[in-house]
Amino acid sequence: MAFNLLGLIAPAIVNLCQIESVFVDLNGGFQYVPNLKDVSTQPRQNLLETCEVHKAVTAETSREQEVGKGEVSEKLYQKVAIQPRANMEFDFP
Repeated sequence: MAFNLLGLIAPAIVNLCQIESVFVDLNGGFQYVPNLKDVSTQPRQNLLETCEVHKAVTAETSREQEVGKGEVSEKLYQKVAIQPRANMEFDFP
């Protein structure tokens, strides 16, 4: 996409724009995919299912570690709340 956008600011294209309108198709050819929604839904569903399996395995491993080695080893699987460090405030210019 960036390559295509950079190509549009080439001097030859800029000069052409001064004469007539330039129409650019930057959608990557997705207009030619029939039933794009159906085609893209299945990989997304597979990804979500894989993600759910990974979450379940991580939760199960956390429980096993807590039972086997105590709460100290279970800290590896806990979420850490990150506090913002910057305390800068900007007034409206």
